[in-house]
Order: sequence, then structure tokens, then C-alpha cells
Amino acid sequence: EERTRELREANQKLMELDEMKTAFVSQASHDLRTPLAAIKGSLDNLVLGVAGDLSDKQRRILDRASRSVDRLTDLINDILDLSRIETGRTKLEKCKIAVNTIAESVVQENKPAAEWKRITIRYQNPTEPLYVYADAGKMQRVFGELVNNAIKYTREEGTIDLLLDEAEGMIRFSVKDTGIGMNAEECKRIWERFYRTVDSQFLAKGSGLGLSIAKELVEMHDGKIRVESEKGKGSCFRVLLPKMEIKARAEKEKEVVS
Repeated sequence: EERTRELREANQKLMELDEMKTAFVSQASHDLRTPLAAIKGSLDNLVLGVAGDLSDKQRRILDRASRSVDRLTDLINDILDLSRIETGRTKLEKCKIAVNTIAESVVQENKPAAEWKRITIRYQNPTEPLYVYADAGKMQRVFGELVNNAIKYTREEGTIDLLLDEAEGMIRFSVKDTGIGMNAEECKRIWERFYRTVDSQFLAKGSGLGLSIAKELVEMHDGKIRVESEKGKGSCFRVLLPKMEIKARAEKEKEVVS
């Protein structure tokens, strides 16, 4: 009984410490956003020449500083989003949405980055709309994370295939690339917070939080997210979401009414 009581007290202390950690991270991240926004604004003004003309070297230095601020801002936003999910403060604004529209929007947003690396994105929009009951903004983020990652970790002149279809009675969105790929152990750990594979660290910068957040958001929608990959040959991420059944209009509005 004494040992059980000690374990219970220790567990309670750990829970309290975890809550304090979450609160601290959330507050610290929030407090960092204001000065970062001020730094970003000042850098942008300098690049625009508000303080005078710049040499090419000065412009390159400011551009690098501006990109660094952007990366830090993205990291802080990811930490805040994860904190909101952990504390249950992330609310879903669900409605009937056509997944086709989300997928097409994500493709268009990521085309410039793909073209810059001469990567071919192949996507054919389904002829019929596929509906889910979901938060459009959250799904946009999930799909965008997968496509953006595929572009980041696929070398120049590679290909990315996007597929939207139905499987297992659900709506499935697949992103298959010809990138660096992962081994079995990395596929298991890729959902962990801050985890990044060794190869990915050499190819592109990142926080290691994007996939963790994507997984949380998908599961909040009662969906599933999976990955299949082979080292050096690419990866395929799949998101499965519950399908929203669309009933026919009163049995096609009976022609004969008795």
C-alpha cells in the first residue's frame, strides 16, 4: 500500500510537471512571436531600400537573415499548434467539403517549389467530387505538409504522384515520391516529435514537427495516416478519412406521385 501511494504521488507530480512544461512552452512561444514579427518587418524594410540603396552583398545577407526568421517563425507556430492539440484547445470547424478542391489547391500552391527543382507533379482530379465532413483548413494543412515534404526530400528532376480515390470504405489521399526514402525503423519513428532521419537533415531544413501535427489532426477526424518507404527509392504517404455519404434526392424525386 505504501509503495502504491508513493507511485501515485510520483505520477501526480510528473503530470503536474508535464502541464507546467506545456504551459511554459506555449507562453514562451507566444511571447517570441511579437519580437520576431518586428525583426521581420525591419528586414523587409531594409530589403525594400527604405534606409537607402543596398549593394548585392548586403541584399544577399539580408535575404539569408529574412529566411532564417521565417524558419524560426514556422517552428514557433508548429510548437504552438502542437501545444493547442495537447491541451485540447484545437477546435475543429467541420462542414461538408469536397476533398478534390483541397487537393487541387495544395497542388497549385506547391507548383512553384516543384518547378524550381524541376520536379514533375502528376495529379488528375477525380471526375466526381469526393466528400468528407471535416475542417477544411486543417485538411489543407495535412495535405500541404505531405506534398511539401515530398518536394523537399525529392532530388531535382524527380516525380511526385498524387492520387485521390476510395479505399477501405474511406476517402484516400496518396502522395508518392521518388525521394530519399526511409528504412523500416525510420518509418516507425517518423511520427515522433522533432524526429528527423539522418538523410533528411542533409537535404533540407525542418523542425521535425510537421508529420506529428499532421497525424494528430488526421486522428482528430477519426482518420488514419500511413507510410510505406524504401531507402533510396522514395516514400508513399496515405491519408484515409471517413467518407461522407451523400443520399440521393428522395429516391431521385419519384416521377409518379400517388
